[in-house]
Amino acid sequence: MAKNGLFVVTGAGSGIGAAIAKALLDQGFYVFGLGRTTSKLAAVKNLNPEHFDFLACDLKRADECERAVSAVKARLLTLG
Repeated sequence: MAKNGLFVVTGAGSGIGAAIAKALLDQGFYVFGLGRTTSKLAAVKNLNPEHFDFLACDLKRADECERAVSAVKARLLTLG
């Protein structure tokens, strides 16, 4: 069972971001990962598919930031 709350982790596909996402998943939290590379984010999702969702995006772009915020908000609504 997932703990309450949702963590949003940027750079979740590799490096420190992936390590943070994995640590949160290991503790039972729900994680929404953001990163630029779909395949790397999908590899993290494979570790815990029920508690990890992701969006491939480039947060240097304002339109993609808006898309990321919308995606996270939508996911929060489904977690209730």
